[in-house]
Amino acid sequence: MTVRHADAGIADSGRQVSQLYEGRWKRLDPQAQAFLHAMATTTPTGRPVALATISTRLGVEANNLGTVRRTLIDHHGLIQSAGRGYLHFTLPMFDQWVRHHELPTGTGRLEHVKRLRLDQADPEIGL
Repeated sequence: MTVRHADAGIADSGRQVSQLYEGRWKRLDPQAQAFLHAMATTTPTGRPVALATISTRLGVEANNLGTVRRTLIDHHGLIQSAGRGYLHFTLPMFDQWVRHHELPTGTGRLEHVKRLRLDQADPEIGL
């Protein structure tokens, strides 16, 4: 085995992990994606994030995030509690992947979540 073989293996495993993360990301609704994006972009890698910080970043009350938070924990398994009022990612380096996987421009996903707060969010969509 040479360095070239090791480099090829590392690159291949990186592509496989990215495909896994991409598949999980595509199954999320825009509110869940915005929640995870806010979570990933407000803390250093691997550190717990305060729900209050996420709610501030999204411009919504923390108590309006309960459904999307619970869905990400129970249904998708992408985050878990890290103590009262704190969350962390369950997948290694998923926060880094999310941080570099920008929300599509023009869709206004974060703006859409903020607008939901003003329009008395529909409980069917999780906020």
